[in-house]
Amino acid sequence: GGGSGSTKSDDRPSVRVVVRCRPLLHTDPGNVRCDAVQIGQDHVTVDKGDTSGTRSFRVDAALPPRSSQDDVWEACAMPTLINRVLDGYNSTVFAYGQTGTGKTHTMEGFQYDVVNGGHVVREVRREHLGLTPRSIRYLLSQVEEIRKTEAVVVKLSFCQIFQERVYDLLNPTHLDAGSALPPGLKLRRTIDDGFYVENLFQFEVATKSEAMDLVIQGMQNKVMASHKLNQQSSRSHCVLTLTVEKAVKDAK
Repeated sequence: GGGSGSTKSDDRPSVRVVVRCRPLLHTDPGNVRCDAVQIGQDHVTVDKGDTSGTRSFRVDAALPPRSSQDDVWEACAMPTLINRVLDGYNSTVFAYGQTGTGKTHTMEGFQYDVVNGGHVVREVRREHLGLTPRSIRYLLSQVEEIRKTEAVVVKLSFCQIFQERVYDLLNPTHLDAGSALPPGLKLRRTIDDGFYVENLFQFEVATKSEAMDLVIQGMQNKVMASHKLNQQSSRSHCVLTLTVEKAVKDAK
């Protein structure tokens, strides 16, 4: 995973790299070595098991297989990143890794159940929640306090990128174009706004429950879209964006 904040207001790095090593699963091949990766506090050592020897990588934090979702939240310094957003800076967190390494679990933490041939997103206990729902709840909790003195608007959008095409997970009607691969939305660029997705729905959210309802709706559409487009998780990417707009209330 990686996180970044665009401010230089303190001596903390603008980019933070965190490595999470997942435990072995019963579905993993029988010859997988559990000792091939050694996790230190701020480094990862990989033993390739051949004549090339070992390689060591220094990172900001390294989490062993027994690490919890709470550990990931703290290691990624998520409160700091979100507070920077509330100060007017951009912050980004993304998960990077091979298929099956636990990116979806780390970012979402939800489970997908099969019901009547389709998929249904099932919420889990708080300690199993990933970075995305935790970030939404933390952000909107902070916003509730800020609204006592300032006017704050929070907007949410959720899109999926597949084969360089962008699909709105909160407006899935364009997936019913009848073709094997719908055209998707267009990426635009302006001097003022930079790059943006044309016609991407943005929903104003006032509460944590409103935001989470949209996220779960988008996750459900993501599963449906993946089924319709015959996608695999390794070939598509999802981007959830929260935009915060603040204005100081009139002193009168």
